[in-house]
Amino acid sequence: MGHIGEVDSGRTTRPRSGLRLSEVCTVVGVVVALATACAGAPGAGSGNPEPAREAATGGPAAPGAPGSAQARARAALARWRGFPVDRPVRPIVVVNGSVREAGYVDNEAKLASLAGWFQLATALPDAPASTEVSLPGGGHAVLPLSPAGSALAVLRQRHQGDESGTNPEPLRIVAVALGTAEFATDRGPASLPAWRFTVERGLAPLDVLALAPSALWPVPAEAAAGPGTARLGAGGRSLVVPLPAPREPCPGEAVVQYEPRVAESRAAVAVYLDARDTGSRAPGRRSAPCIDDLVLRFRSYEVALAAPLGRRVLVDESGAPVPVTVD
Repeated sequence: MGHIGEVDSGRTTRPRSGLRLSEVCTVVGVVVALATACAGAPGAGSGNPEPAREAATGGPAAPGAPGSAQARARAALARWRGFPVDRPVRPIVVVNGSVREAGYVDNEAKLASLAGWFQLATALPDAPASTEVSLPGGGHAVLPLSPAGSALAVLRQRHQGDESGTNPEPLRIVAVALGTAEFATDRGPASLPAWRFTVERGLAPLDVLALAPSALWPVPAEAAAGPGTARLGAGGRSLVVPLPAPREPCPGEAVVQYEPRVAESRAAVAVYLDARDTGSRAPGRRSAPCIDDLVLRFRSYEVALAAPLGRRVLVDESGAPVPVTVD
């Protein structure tokens, strides 16, 4: 793919209706700017990226200003500046973590897992140096594997916080085997090598991704985990992204319109919303308190890209990768 300087535009902004419930419930991501904006940052892909630009439809009152939608989106792009889109085997980008667990028979076992309390009661098996993997998005490659000890360290380092004040009994690991498990990636779900840890009081084995770090691309530490799914159109130049819809204004309030914008770099693409005051007000006079149900509703927006998405990563405002499916 040729070099793509950083581009920020307001290309096709066609809202779509008929959003499936599954999409509405799973999408809370792709760079959202509410009321006062929210998305953006410099950068991406080459040593001297072109400055971002807004389409002729106009930009925010202060394009690129700190805290603006455009600035947050460009910041998200900057976090992926080094992503190797031209590498023969594209690194796998795992979404929402490298551990899969089905649950536990009691709350104490769950607390022990969240605190990283695991007791090894069996031998760790050896692993081959590499294995053939079906890549997310198509194709196959022989990728290096990590040892079982590294996977055990991942479990013990989770420490998601047991603030209950209890001292749970450690979970005993009674069997360890190399297998496969389904993990979420930025190109959809994929069956990948996994170390499977059978623990007492567990409903099913815990699966830890068994690929070596060199086969993966790390998600930025500051990225907030958040599910979201976009659909890529034919030709790879359009995206349909569920994003928040403007709330219904109270009588007499300003009517706000959300317009999707796209920020692109050689390595990543970010889609965000720009809030616009239409200059009109909702009909009626406010004669009583206006009730807002505080429900975040979504609408499906279609945006056009300056170049096909290709091997680039779609990200949200925190820099977290967003899964993409193909129509």
